[in-house]
Amino acid sequence: MPRFLFVAIQTNWFNESAIGRLTDNNTYLVMKRVLLVSSGNPRDKRQWSGIEYSIYQQLMKYYDLDVLTVKVKWGMLLDKLRMRATTFGRRHHGFGLLNSYLCSKRVQRKLNTGAYDAAFVFGCSNTAFIKTSTPIVYFTDATTHVMQGYYWNYGWLLAKEADFIQGRCLRNNTINLAASSWALEDMVNYFEVSRQKCMLCQFGANVEIDNTIPTSKGKGKDINILFVGAEWERKGGDIAIDTLRRLKEMDKDRHFKLHMVGKKPEKDISEKDVTHYGFLNRNIPEQEALHTKLFKESDIFLLPTKAECAGIVFCEASAYGIPCVTYDTGGIADYVMNGVNGFRLAPGASGKEFAETILNILNTPSLKDKLSEGGKKLYKDSLNWDACGKTISSVIERLTEKSIAS
Repeated sequence: MPRFLFVAIQTNWFNESAIGRLTDNNTYLVMKRVLLVSSGNPRDKRQWSGIEYSIYQQLMKYYDLDVLTVKVKWGMLLDKLRMRATTFGRRHHGFGLLNSYLCSKRVQRKLNTGAYDAAFVFGCSNTAFIKTSTPIVYFTDATTHVMQGYYWNYGWLLAKEADFIQGRCLRNNTINLAASSWALEDMVNYFEVSRQKCMLCQFGANVEIDNTIPTSKGKGKDINILFVGAEWERKGGDIAIDTLRRLKEMDKDRHFKLHMVGKKPEKDISEKDVTHYGFLNRNIPEQEALHTKLFKESDIFLLPTKAECAGIVFCEASAYGIPCVTYDTGGIADYVMNGVNGFRLAPGASGKEFAETILNILNTPSLKDKLSEGGKKLYKDSLNWDACGKTISSVIERLTEKSIAS
């Protein structure tokens, strides 16, 4: 039964963080209980680029939260062996039928105890075979269908299996939150899920903003360009370096420097004025400080990524007022808006076209200022985790109130 009770008590009787919160009139509000379901550990900042950790922190503000990590290793192994057998050892993915069934039933048993008012779920395989009256809110940045031939290519049979599981999950969930319109429209148009069950919920920036950001960025002769990408090829590392070369050719009055964070290429980078920092572990204070320093001192954020579901780095660049230049692909349109906080170039655009766009920004101070302020406003209004948390909590509140009425 939902736990909506107002109890006047002495505050030292209870652990406030675990049970509820004290209101201004010394009345104790017992918080609704929510089950957070994930295949990993949402308390780990490295899980899904910190997205699960950030949402976990948000849900902790609003609810008495319980975490269920759903992993059935033997089920995953059997699915993997079956897939390898059907593809002659070539391919497998993590959306196997057996593992999905077993994970769904584990979640179902937990929810059917009646101990939870709602569930918040990461991972499309965890609710495909579930039967429960508890409201389920699901969050993703893509569907298996849009990922096929974009991030991966599993072949017809495995792709159909993944889509079958994804479709069952989307229909079983009470509300499906999508991090981009790109993913949301695929839920509605391909999987034929009611639009009323689908809702946009943007990512936020994993940064703490202070007031020490230089106000003269991009107005001097030294221009710092920042590139952050975990995968060199997909994120367009070679295009970023070619863009630097073109900038040097086209504008000899400025000194351009390219700062690159993420996976290094297999071959050494011979281009001058390129500094590669490798991966930065933001759990380590020194590396977190370097990450912050790079964003504070950068004038342009360049990410010619060939495939992107959304991109938290765009939220972070916007938070620091750095104009973004990227490709128009995947779910980026909800994070980089042309003429607002940056520009999205057509897929296949060359390094020369990226360089021309960057020079247009730098050579037009009014445009540079507009993009900088536009990014800060987007961050303040929507591209932050507080806004994401409010969206999620409003959905859960609406669903749980409906369940009470019924």
